[in-house]
Amino acid sequence: MADKILKELNGLPIFRMSLGSKELFHSNFLEYLWSVDSDRFKNMINKLLGKNVLNNDSYILSREKENFDLCIYHKDSKGKTIYDVIIENKVKSIPSKQQLDDYVDKVIHGTHCYLLLSLIENFCDRKEIEDEEVWKIVNYEALHKVIREHYQGIGGKDQTYIDDYCSFISNMHKLQQQIVSGNFESEELWSDYGIYKKYRLHDLYIKLRGLKFIELLKNRLAAEGLSATVVSVGGFRFRELWGHTVPENRVDVYLNWNVFNAVGQIAAYVYNGENEIYEIVIQGYQYRHGINYYDEQRPNITLDEIWEEVKGKTFISCIKHYGNKNKNHCQYNPDYVYVYNKITSQMTVEYLLKRMVDDIGKLCNH
Repeated sequence: MADKILKELNGLPIFRMSLGSKELFHSNFLEYLWSVDSDRFKNMINKLLGKNVLNNDSYILSREKENFDLCIYHKDSKGKTIYDVIIENKVKSIPSKQQLDDYVDKVIHGTHCYLLLSLIENFCDRKEIEDEEVWKIVNYEALHKVIREHYQGIGGKDQTYIDDYCSFISNMHKLQQQIVSGNFESEELWSDYGIYKKYRLHDLYIKLRGLKFIELLKNRLAAEGLSATVVSVGGFRFRELWGHTVPENRVDVYLNWNVFNAVGQIAAYVYNGENEIYEIVIQGYQYRHGINYYDEQRPNITLDEIWEEVKGKTFISCIKHYGNKNKNHCQYNPDYVYVYNKITSQMTVEYLLKRMVDDIGKLCNH
């Protein structure tokens, strides 16, 4: 099914054009719809919001004003900008409540209607965003339907472009549903990576499957009595975030997913409040145990010296590892050492979940 959708997408010139900058492309296309017929566009936005917000001819649409993807505003009698609708467009990236809150904080004057267009339907912050009832979340299937409804009969070459775009985003919606199926836990974590890479959609594939893994991992840790929270940064930046101090709202485990060099990474961090962040990481086809080490009293300590100090720790010595045959560990400058197993085709998502929960539990107890 996914392969069929990917082939259909690949046959649409508009899909090919979108690959250079996915989110900018979609926001630019919405701006184009406004230029084709702004009245139809206003009615379309009112329909998505479920209220009659845009009801006269005085509105202006802008791209990237105040870093908003799209905003619709008008000027009052004194020339002051009054925002009516802020539109945030998420296609290749995941909606973040913190980012959305920052946008809300920027808007001082206006009706304060906020519309989040998100290709990805299931993401960590969704419930919290919905519970606040500030942002209206709309998926791309709903966007496809409302564009067809309001721009039907526009005619000419504009109709061709609009129809192609609607087919494009409808297929993208179906595709994101296929990426994480009901059989997810019995599959390999990155089983179809090669297919999606062929069509240059591997970043979407990695993010969706990584997100689902993080969700399941967090739930399983909770069942074991371990508190966990998802953080937006990982690795060295995670350590910098906490400034080598224990935060007041400290939890047992910090979770992060990311994409590095077109490879997916799922990470669990346990911070000891002193010099070390312990990491259990899936990166591509490596299952890693690592220590991100920093000692302010010894800023010039070498990676090999770090290894000698940490290799006897229960955490890092309990894993068999492969890699460079001339080394007993791998390393990243300036202060990260790790060992790893290869993830084989027999290691399903269920296997990896159980292993991570077990390793994290042992680490926290240790």
